[in-house]
Amino acid sequence: MMKKTRNRLIVILIAVSLSFTACGVTSSFDDPVNETTIQAETEVSETIEVTEATEVLEESDVTDLINSIPETDPEMFITKYDAAVGGLIVTGYKGRSTRDRIPVEIDGDKVSQVSFDGEKNIIKTLVIPEGVELVKACSSLETVVLPESQTVIYDNCFAFELYGNHGCMLESIYAPNIEEIGDYAFLDCTNLKSVSFPNATKMGYEAFSGCSNLKSVDLPKITVIPIGAFSDSALEEYDFSNVEYIQSGAFFQCNNMQSVDLSNCKIIGSRAFQLNENLCEIKLSDNLEYLGAYCFSSCASLTEIDVPYCVIGDGAFSRCDNLLTATFRTTGRCMFAGCRSLKEAFFICDENETYITSSMIIDGAYLASWSYGRWEIGWQPVEMDPGSSLCCIAGGSFGYCISLKEFKLVDWNNNDAIYVGGVAFSNCNNLRMIDFGDNIIYIYVKEPPFDGCDALTVIYDGEEYNHTNFGDLYSICSLS
Repeated sequence: MMKKTRNRLIVILIAVSLSFTACGVTSSFDDPVNETTIQAETEVSETIEVTEATEVLEESDVTDLINSIPETDPEMFITKYDAAVGGLIVTGYKGRSTRDRIPVEIDGDKVSQVSFDGEKNIIKTLVIPEGVELVKACSSLETVVLPESQTVIYDNCFAFELYGNHGCMLESIYAPNIEEIGDYAFLDCTNLKSVSFPNATKMGYEAFSGCSNLKSVDLPKITVIPIGAFSDSALEEYDFSNVEYIQSGAFFQCNNMQSVDLSNCKIIGSRAFQLNENLCEIKLSDNLEYLGAYCFSSCASLTEIDVPYCVIGDGAFSRCDNLLTATFRTTGRCMFAGCRSLKEAFFICDENETYITSSMIIDGAYLASWSYGRWEIGWQPVEMDPGSSLCCIAGGSFGYCISLKEFKLVDWNNNDAIYVGGVAFSNCNNLRMIDFGDNIIYIYVKEPPFDGCDALTVIYDGEEYNHTNFGDLYSICSLS
């Protein structure tokens, strides 16, 4: 094992291509499950040893790699001059070698960028010299050496939609100098298995989307995970320690993830973890501010969830087919709709519900605000004690939860107010009882919340109501 040292070049490697036959080569990247070492051979007769992904290559080893690749005839590169970049852009290759080095100059003109125009050339191993940036790779690329001066992986750099919807042939990446990863940078790189960008602080949209074999990721300085960043990948785990914001669809359909600890995450966007079929454990932050629409929808292995007080979008946990128990402090529309195995639901009165001073939308139809010592709901003044809570069971929250037997209010005080939205408990045909005690109830009667709840008894203000006289309850508590 070689010691860690400062390197002068960033090395991005495909493990199967970087083994040299004189003594063999090992390229090992951090795999949290198997910790496997990938070993392979090429036809070059030199020896280069590669250390683990968590360590940096010795400068001498990078030099050996570069020296193993012969000088490429500059005439083999297709170029164009661009004054905006201050030199030549390499756009193509017409040679026959699969292992090439980009020249610093061609016919006296400085080479500034490499941006292949998409043709399927044969280059598999490419060395980029200091002062030149790789903007767009070629689809055949397996191994690339980047200069220390390049700190950005540009948009679509390794993605190729024109040729069978796949990216480059890279399998593993270790790039300690990269600070920013562009939009779609590795889109559909289906051979990619592990990546390490220890100093990257920014990542673009769908940067690793469609990387169907990507299991191991090291991005310790990323605080915002953008839209679709790892959607449809094979990720098995992710370190969310420094993550504060997960944008829409970031981990959509990552079916190998089983557990996520989001203890420090404040915002989770829409569909962020939707269709993660094996996700069975979710830990949410007490400081969570927002859960987006359908963020954990259709997570079929989830059996239990505890949701802190936050703003919740539509269908956040809808169609989680094996969810058994839910604890929450507020709701969103259709929050648990279609959770057919849900048996227990515990609505805890949270102190955050108290002292609401600004307007809020309930079910998109009724406005509730605290004004001059009273609540105004649907522009209908309702007298309430100052400091009372107004909580919402949003429309469709438990629709078609056909196994739900217990819905319980926890730590509620008398004279708190509860808004029950349209079809909130629609077709919960096994629900037996809801006791609202002496709390004040407002019901959206245009879409009756207890429709299809033939076994349900609702206790309100000392009276019992069932499917034969829910109309009386609606008359008493109607907002319309």
